[in-house]
Amino acid sequence: MIFILRLLLIGILSYLSIHYLPWWSVLVVAGVVSFAIGGKGSHAFFSSLLAVGVLWMVMNYMLYVQDGGFLADKVSQMMQVNNAYLLIVLSGLITGLCAGFGGLSGQALRSIFSGKKRSRSSYYNG
Repeated sequence: MIFILRLLLIGILSYLSIHYLPWWSVLVVAGVVSFAIGGKGSHAFFSSLLAVGVLWMVMNYMLYVQDGGFLADKVSQMMQVNNAYLLIVLSGLITGLCAGFGGLSGQALRSIFSGKKRSRSSYYNG
């Protein structure tokens, strides 16, 4: 349930921030939401990756449809991908990974400031 809540919050807030702030604002959004909600680090990473990656691919596809594929075709030729759809998927994957690491960073900061003490056995196996 927390995974879905985090996924929706990151998706909605990233969609709003992308219109007014630079592209990397989605990383900050993922980090802040993961810091605020808490949970496992893997959930923070994958919910951020999924929310921002899908959002980025959908927004790029909408731009592709609106301009008739002109810009995406030119950029894909310049990047030597030669397929605009592959370019959309790759850019969504890269942006999703960046947001995933942003979410993981937010979760790591929360665990640092939470005040829970870890035993030495959780750091070392001996």
